[in-house]
Amino acid sequence: MSKIKSTLASSFTGTIYLFLLQLFSRSITFILNQILLRFTTAKVLGIVNIKLELILETILFISREGIRMALLRSKSSSEEIDKKNEEDNNKSEKDKKSIKEELLLPIQKAVNLSYIPIIIGCSLTILVTCYFNRKQNSNEDSNSSIILYSVAALIELVSEPLYILTQYYLMFNIRVKAEGVAVFIRSISSFIFTIYLNYKNKVVTSRAAVLCFAWSQLLYSIFLFGTYSFLFWKKYLSVKKNEELDTESLHLSQGIKAFLPSTIIEKTESGEKRYFFDEHLLSLSITLYIQSFVKYLLSQGDKIILNILCNTTTQGVYAFVMNYGSLILRIVFQPLEETCRIYFSKELVSKTSTKSSRQQVYKVIMTILKCHFILGMYFIFFATNYTGVLIDLLTGSNWSRNSSAPKALAYYCVSIPFMGFNGILEGFVQAVAPKKELHYQSRMMTIFWIIFAVCCFVFVKVFHMGIVGIIIGNMINMFLRIYSCYQYLINCYKKSEDQNKNNDIKEIHPFNTITKEPLVWGCFIGSWIICRILNGIIGWETLKQKAIFIFIGMILALVSTAILYLKEKNFLKELREYYRILRS
Repeated sequence: MSKIKSTLASSFTGTIYLFLLQLFSRSITFILNQILLRFTTAKVLGIVNIKLELILETILFISREGIRMALLRSKSSSEEIDKKNEEDNNKSEKDKKSIKEELLLPIQKAVNLSYIPIIIGCSLTILVTCYFNRKQNSNEDSNSSIILYSVAALIELVSEPLYILTQYYLMFNIRVKAEGVAVFIRSISSFIFTIYLNYKNKVVTSRAAVLCFAWSQLLYSIFLFGTYSFLFWKKYLSVKKNEELDTESLHLSQGIKAFLPSTIIEKTESGEKRYFFDEHLLSLSITLYIQSFVKYLLSQGDKIILNILCNTTTQGVYAFVMNYGSLILRIVFQPLEETCRIYFSKELVSKTSTKSSRQQVYKVIMTILKCHFILGMYFIFFATNYTGVLIDLLTGSNWSRNSSAPKALAYYCVSIPFMGFNGILEGFVQAVAPKKELHYQSRMMTIFWIIFAVCCFVFVKVFHMGIVGIIIGNMINMFLRIYSCYQYLINCYKKSEDQNKNNDIKEIHPFNTITKEPLVWGCFIGSWIICRILNGIIGWETLKQKAIFIFIGMILALVSTAILYLKEKNFLKELREYYRILRS
């Protein structure tokens, strides 16, 4: 029991550490980016955030994702250490040595396997670098940056064995410190390089600006590996002074040998078995590598399409919009999705779940989806008219008046409800679906991605919609994913032993997620029309115009919220109750 509590405490502490890391990294990156955007063109942003980031993510994701997922399922020896240590005093020195070697077997298997991403990464780096260098337009002169990003990816892969050890022993403090230092160095260095170039030269070429970001990424990888190494060295020095060694200290006391691969000698009934990679983990890794490729298409699909269909300036505007959009997703949606995923798994998969608790899950899902829809109404009916003002205040007129960023961000605001629905429903499927259903969902995701690619081609090349076409294509993709997950939710609801056959599926009908109050709809739609008209009449060129326009929007938003509160009192009470349930 104490061991379980210790593991839970470590996991909870790790969650806090990782949250603080995300908060720190996102905050400093966002603040510095707002300044840099005033000195950065859309073309530079497109090369860095789409083309070069795609190179980096392709090498890292494909090289290490399968191994990381496999090692999460590997059996840790930490569960056996307490039991075996109880008998340790009664053993001879030879027996003690044998027990210690046995205890170190699982972690040595993990260490050996953690070198596979480096091997794959070396070959993949060469292929990716050659491909993008051959495809690169000579006028953009970013071949050097491509090489720097590829080398940075390879250096980051070299730190993979150290990362695996932090995950294996739940050393979240080491991971957070290493990644925090690296993020800080990257953000500060890119800021200093860019500002220095702008003050030194009146005209900064795109090649020089892109090189600033490339060198910053290289510094990130170097400091990531260096900080990991330094912190583990400090850990090794503290372990040497410790006389009573647990599994973690016993392993780290080996020094540099603890991080190097070696032949594993395992005693069996038929004799000694020598091998380098564990067969089970290697087989599992291959399977997960195949699944991770589908995940790669889903996570990097928009960048792949942009690289194929759009020029670097268009890519830069899309990257600009995504920088703001990702803040909304990570700050507003991600915490809720993580909590819901745990809640769904606990209530529907756990053996201790009851009939009433399982029935309650479906009501919670519908309540959260309705909450997402109402939140989406604010983005659709208010935020869409204020994207130009926001961009002008944060980054200046270059982005607000001389690019398609305001229009693209407005369409992105329309897609936010789709993202909210998709996150909750996919979280439900991932939490409760059996392996067979997960494979089916993976196949459907692949089909949906192909449809997304075709839609983007039609919208961009045939209808010449540019970034808006990519965003609409992504909305179609998310709608299909939502539909697929919704069908699984309905099937689960039908199969529920708690269901009255005459009740059918009325409780989880999609229309139950939409507010049915005409006055609420009239107020929101009327507010959008007023803001749209005032946008053309008042404008937002001067600070006074901005203040008047924003003030009117705030008044309309307050009126809409008041009417929503009066008409949806029961729903808001229910929402507060489910929030209490999720927190518990």
